[in-house]
Amino acid sequence: MTKGPSYDPDAQLFFDAELAAGVTLTTNQKNAVNQLTLDLKTANIWSKIKALYPIVGGTATSHKFNLKDPRDLNIAFRLVFAGGVTHSSNGFLGNGTNGYANTFLNPNTIFPSGFASMGFYNRVAIPILNYFMGVTTSSTNFFRIQSVVGNIIRHVNKSTQQTNHVVIDKLGFSANSRTSNTLLTSIDNTGTFQNNIIGVAGAYTSLDIPLLAANSSIVGITGYINAEFSFAYISDPLSSAELTSLKAINQNYQTTLGRQV
Repeated sequence: MTKGPSYDPDAQLFFDAELAAGVTLTTNQKNAVNQLTLDLKTANIWSKIKALYPIVGGTATSHKFNLKDPRDLNIAFRLVFAGGVTHSSNGFLGNGTNGYANTFLNPNTIFPSGFASMGFYNRVAIPILNYFMGVTTSSTNFFRIQSVVGNIIRHVNKSTQQTNHVVIDKLGFSANSRTSNTLLTSIDNTGTFQNNIIGVAGAYTSLDIPLLAANSSIVGITGYINAEFSFAYISDPLSSAELTSLKAINQNYQTTLGRQV
């Protein structure tokens, strides 16, 4: 009998969860996810991740699993899709009207210090003001990434703690990280960093973080965006060096799957 390939144990748990859900990933998809896992561990990022979505396989079922904890449970932060979300081998695409994915990750519970990081990989141009992911209130309690009219992505952590990136079409990898009481850093798709040193970290709002929208304590899910996600994560704070590594790791992952931008 021919022995199959040997994968990282955590990647194998992900593949087992996919198979149990009726999804058969291709060898190339498995190799890509396996290398992604190995690269994250080599870069010492894996242990900091709470939720990471490889968004592989082309269906709502295959896209829902969290690589860090691939149980099909809310407490494992697997995704539940709502509204108009289209799934393909490139990722999942919001309709900008009512489509989003709930991560079930409450940042107030998971990151009580107020220090955390989030990011995504987007494949389509976004010309409008809407939210890529995050939570918000009407006062000072924000943790989100948003698209602003024009070529700007805004990263917000508390009302006075924000950084703006001027980027072309808002494609590719974008992420932020609150690493201290006074620093929010963010990286854009070119690898450029922006820093903001105004405002003190505090507890986040007790709302689940959605993808392709924001969760508001006033109006609920809002700001739906027609982005196409092929990767997303939420983690403990990452340093600038770690964000740079994560960007490179992610680009290699997307390239292996033939969906890089």
